[in-house]
Amino acid sequence: MHCQKRKVLLTLDNCTAHPKVTNLKAVELLFLPPNTTSKSQPCDMGIINNVKCHYRGTLLKRLIDYIDEGNDFNNFKLTLLDAAIILKQAWEKVEPATITNCFKKAGFQASESETETVEEESDVEPFLFRLLVEYGIPDSLESIENLDKEIPTAPSPSEAVNQVHRQRKRQKMETGQLLKQMRMTRKWNNFEVMLTDSHICFTPNITDIETEEEQEDDIYVNCDETEQLYDSEDEDRDDVNCLSSYLWYHGPIQREVAINILLNLRHHGDGTFLVRDSGQGGKALSFLVNSKVTHSIITSRINDSTGKEEFLIGNEVWHNSIPELIDYYKTHKLTYKDKGFSIQLTFPVNKKMDFQYEPYYKDMDRESAENYLRCIPLDGVFLVRPGSSENCFCLTLRHRRRISHFQIGYSRGKFVLGNLRFATMERLIKHFSLHALYKSAKLTQPAQDALVEENHHSNCDLYQPATYTAVKNIEKPTVTVRALYDHIATTSDELSFKRGSYITNVEIADQPWWRGDHGTEINKLFPANYVHVMDGAADMTAPNEAVLNLSACHFGDKVTSHDGVHFFTLTHPNQPYTIEVGSLNEEEIEQWLQLTLDSWQKMDVQTQKLQKAERNQKLAQELSDIVVYCQSVSYVPDGPVKFKEMSSFSEERIGKDDKHIVLYNHNQISRIYPKFLRLKSTNFDPVPKWNMGCQMVALNYQTPDKNMQINQAMFAQNGRCGYVLKPGFMQEPYYHPNDVAALKEDVESIILTVEIIGGRLLGNTHNNIGVMSPYVAMEIIGLPIDCQAVRTKTLQDKNCLNPVWKNQTFDFPISCPDLAFLRFEVRSDVNEGFLISQETVPLKCVRTGYRSVQLKNAWSEPIPLSSLLVHVNMRNPREDEEKNLFKMLEEIQKINADSQLSDPNDARKQEQYLQAEQKLLKAIDSIRKPGFVRLRRDTIS
Repeated sequence: MHCQKRKVLLTLDNCTAHPKVTNLKAVELLFLPPNTTSKSQPCDMGIINNVKCHYRGTLLKRLIDYIDEGNDFNNFKLTLLDAAIILKQAWEKVEPATITNCFKKAGFQASESETETVEEESDVEPFLFRLLVEYGIPDSLESIENLDKEIPTAPSPSEAVNQVHRQRKRQKMETGQLLKQMRMTRKWNNFEVMLTDSHICFTPNITDIETEEEQEDDIYVNCDETEQLYDSEDEDRDDVNCLSSYLWYHGPIQREVAINILLNLRHHGDGTFLVRDSGQGGKALSFLVNSKVTHSIITSRINDSTGKEEFLIGNEVWHNSIPELIDYYKTHKLTYKDKGFSIQLTFPVNKKMDFQYEPYYKDMDRESAENYLRCIPLDGVFLVRPGSSENCFCLTLRHRRRISHFQIGYSRGKFVLGNLRFATMERLIKHFSLHALYKSAKLTQPAQDALVEENHHSNCDLYQPATYTAVKNIEKPTVTVRALYDHIATTSDELSFKRGSYITNVEIADQPWWRGDHGTEINKLFPANYVHVMDGAADMTAPNEAVLNLSACHFGDKVTSHDGVHFFTLTHPNQPYTIEVGSLNEEEIEQWLQLTLDSWQKMDVQTQKLQKAERNQKLAQELSDIVVYCQSVSYVPDGPVKFKEMSSFSEERIGKDDKHIVLYNHNQISRIYPKFLRLKSTNFDPVPKWNMGCQMVALNYQTPDKNMQINQAMFAQNGRCGYVLKPGFMQEPYYHPNDVAALKEDVESIILTVEIIGGRLLGNTHNNIGVMSPYVAMEIIGLPIDCQAVRTKTLQDKNCLNPVWKNQTFDFPISCPDLAFLRFEVRSDVNEGFLISQETVPLKCVRTGYRSVQLKNAWSEPIPLSSLLVHVNMRNPREDEEKNLFKMLEEIQKINADSQLSDPNDARKQEQYLQAEQKLLKAIDSIRKPGFVRLRRDTIS
């Protein structure tokens, strides 16, 4: 263009995402003003549709390649880079003639001189020829012009599918456009169908969708001039008329009218205000002060330096606009010294609009509007309500059982919805009653209480004669069940189905056999214990798009005709209803049925081979699909790290090779099993194994001993789901359970103080324990350095109903709370070996304060009403040490001050005091080292 001295003016929409381009010499780039639409905008729908068709064709090709490689369709993934590459390829496939035809459709025509030049020019200049070759365009402009001259502006998706078919002649694959009946509407819709050796795919025809989108955009492009669209000059004009965008500006109303409006709303208090036109010219602010109306003129002037108009009220600050002035005095006091009061604007009085009738509900919010429209099951019913932000309203619409909200702005005296501006709300509603708001959604009628009464009778009408219905007129609800197991019919009046299939129109009876429909078999028997009844609220509609494995499908063996459509049926376990695939051409649908049955028979042979392989390998495919495999291997201390491998250890092995096993558990799973000498099913202590990082510790659940109770407590902290997350420091390379000093920066040591106060119903009558003298034993279980045990005094009053202990307080210094357990045991001196009750809790689940401890039996089952009353406190030992050092520092400073008064000449003694102070300060600094956090929490977590 630069060589031919041609100039191009390129106009783009006002999208803020477009970057500024400055390196174009022969092209001038201009952006359209806000709220305007280019005449050429409809032309991009055909181009976009063409790109989508090419994109979809390439995507389907990739999908079929992925499935044919033996992969599962559900695992197919497309990265963002892949999508960008496919989109680039799709754009490169768009023919120039398509773009030309789209612009012609929008009204752009080439001049005669340009047309003659293109037709006569056969030899192009060398540099232009190189450009054409580089971009893959044919070597003559004549071939460009004649290439796909009659190409449609919106090609059908079947052409994209056929292109894939032409590119894959080496593989047996059938594609085409057939009819598929929708279950809810009972209408036949166009679907793209693709059949491979292993799958059959359905996807809706996107031509209708694109046409609908194009019609939707035409609503905003081809609007009438009567809709009062503002041009760019009016939008950019900055004058006082912009006040019409604010609802608190009432325009030219009389002073007395403003007084009446404010007095009627005086319950909002002082600061209630409105802005109006003054009778003396300019604007006036009317507001309430001490329940009386006060008026103030808004003064204006032209700033000599900026040339812009400024506004002032009172004698304080000049502002650039009246809205800025109002916002300022919403947060600042407006002071009138001569009148002796100060006021802050609080509540704006909005002017009444012209649509204060039934569709507008001024006191309704979003949730109330949705609940109201749910009571009116009519498409297109709507209402208008206040919006969530200032100067806006909201249009709430019900369409196809879905409730949508659309914000209506109010700017410069116009109601704005999308790119359309309306002078009144009535005209906006009328417009969208004739034109779709989105897709096919139109406003039909405003929401009214009468519509609610028609569809939801009030309680007073429940017992009228018209309410009662004869039993014979009651329709039985449609019941759908899902098969839990495979069933093969043994007689002609039974159903055959596979696990996961849906059976419809079921007649439920109090008998072991029910009747229902499945595929082409109607009203036949099947065992009731083979199925599960589906909830009526569940969505039983089949999805529009599906990729079905042929091995799981059941096909009808013949073609059925009804209302001119020839179809066959298929069922699949994942589809709730029978799928009916048809065509207007009987020969075509018979050919499709034969091809489908051939592919299905081949898949059946492959399925039999798979089942045979499963029997030989003793492996179930269903279990294999849901299991994460780990290979069991022998433990090699210095072997390579493979997270898929796991090793088993005897309980005796843990402790002999501690360091290597701790590192092993950072990346791999280890299993711990009891040693073979445990003949009585006793359990070993799992805590040392957990401290080493071992994930799976095997115990004997039939033995209700202490170790089993600790195991129950470990997994109770996560809802007994079977998994508990390790503390983060256990993954550090320096972690070892016998080296607590290495964890100073990762854990905080605490001092746990527990006071045993009393108990309730400590005697267990099930074990023939009546009157006894109980005592409570407490134990800390965790790292070896933290393990400790204490007990209370034995009560001699033989009171197990409500015993009380006095002065039974115990302190436990704990270096690693995250790995510690707190255990309570109730025993008696009569039989110390017998456990009456117990409770074991992870220390990080213990809360401070007065707590009631629910006691359990040996099987970790709660004992009704049996509990201990305790008081728990946790503190950081460094805080106590710091307090002691501060007390010593204060005493030394006090002694030093007294020494200076009594003997000011004794410099040696003063020097000793100063040295002592410095040592104490250094000790405090060492306690307050970086990373030290004071313990300020009620829950250890």
